[in-house]
Amino acid sequence: MSDNEHQSVSADALHRHAMHCSNCGSELNGPFCPSCGQPVKTFMRAIWGLVYEMLDEFFSFDSRAFNTFPPLLFRPGFLTNEYIAGRRASYVSPLRLYLLVSIVFFVTFALVAVDEARFQDVNVDIVEEDNATQTVNALEKALTQLERNQRSEDESSESTQATIDVLRTELETARALVAESETGQEGETDEQFNLWSVFSWDEEQLERYARTQGQRVANNPERFMDKLLSALPQMMFLLLPVFALLLKLFYVFKKRFYTEHLIVALQSHSFLFLVFLILLLISVSTDGLAAAWSGGADTVDTAAQWIASIIAIWIPVYLFLMQKRVYKQGWFLTFIKFSVIGIIYITLLTFAIAGAALIGFATT
Repeated sequence: MSDNEHQSVSADALHRHAMHCSNCGSELNGPFCPSCGQPVKTFMRAIWGLVYEMLDEFFSFDSRAFNTFPPLLFRPGFLTNEYIAGRRASYVSPLRLYLLVSIVFFVTFALVAVDEARFQDVNVDIVEEDNATQTVNALEKALTQLERNQRSEDESSESTQATIDVLRTELETARALVAESETGQEGETDEQFNLWSVFSWDEEQLERYARTQGQRVANNPERFMDKLLSALPQMMFLLLPVFALLLKLFYVFKKRFYTEHLIVALQSHSFLFLVFLILLLISVSTDGLAAAWSGGADTVDTAAQWIASIIAIWIPVYLFLMQKRVYKQGWFLTFIKFSVIGIIYITLLTFAIAGAALIGFATT
């Protein structure tokens, strides 16, 4: 076959390939295959085309974000009504918005919390296991010296006796811990890794496990915060369908689809994470701004407190107005439902945070 014929066949094959879907072979009449939905564009093209597409996607998202975040903060229910009405192209989708804001919030919160935990003194009324033996020796020496001094005094001092009593109590605790670490270390390890058997433990086993885990948390608060913050986003995500179900039950006569209530849940949680992120950033930046602005520390603190107070007032007002504008019921009935749903949700949220803390405590 000549070169001209080969080029002609290749061009013809390329034309047929361009006119038909590479995945299912269906005829193409747009940017997507009408049968399988695969995009016509592929990565098998010049690098500049890919760069242009990525820049176009980025700035397109940037424009959608610009259209989304202001009403998310200042126009309760607007985004939800727009999405339900079908006007979606100009805004970030509710799920993507929730994931974006929640990830940024939890990452920021984790950085701040771990940084504070690194320098925070955790006060736990237990003796550290690694230093228990040294503690016993030191307490015995101190107690012996105090008792010797007390016997040599003409009159026993009340403060000296009180100190001796405290040292004796601490010494008994330290000795008990040393004995447990020598005889029950293997059992404690088994209890740690068989947490499902916790309901069959007796009081002594529970106390020993709590003491051991408490020591680990006290010795490594950063790891505890890391485990807690790893579990908390999952707990919050699980609350979304539960909150949507609450809305479905309280507005059952509105005959709305469950997905509409889920959109309300996503938008309201996105708002909460965004304002909490703003509060967190204000809290973190206050000290730095006060230090940079000589003589203006009081002004910075006052401004930060005013902003935080305004946000704290705006949160319940926003959520109430959002519920009113989306479901379009009377003010009194909306207030009653808003209050009851809020109480139930706060109770569930408390359990979720407690569950995340328990997971962090058990896995530290």
